[in-house]
Amino acid sequence: MWMMTAGLAGMQSGSFLISCARYTSSTPFPRLADHTSPTLTILPQPNWDAIRTPYGTSHQSKAQLNKHIDSLTEELQKAKEVIAYRERQEEANSAMLVVQDMTLQKMNETLHV
Repeated sequence: MWMMTAGLAGMQSGSFLISCARYTSSTPFPRLADHTSPTLTILPQPNWDAIRTPYGTSHQSKAQLNKHIDSLTEELQKAKEVIAYRERQEEANSAMLVVQDMTLQKMNETLHV
């Protein structure tokens, strides 16, 4: 919490949020970043059908198994990229919610003075 407060104090809009100053109409509302998701357009989507093994084949050759393993490995790497991106996105969204909450608390304090 101390690190977040110190980080906010270093920004113009953030320092206002932790100060004792009242919110006025001349105080600009902090603009939050537009957080669009490039998951469907930029990140490769895993092919979840690769998980399924072909039905009706009780035996597969070594070459077929190696091909299936390579396919699963490739799809697992894609899934790992998507998960890592979504974790970073969740962190950014959480930070944005903290700033929004602090701004709304500041506005609420001003309204109920």
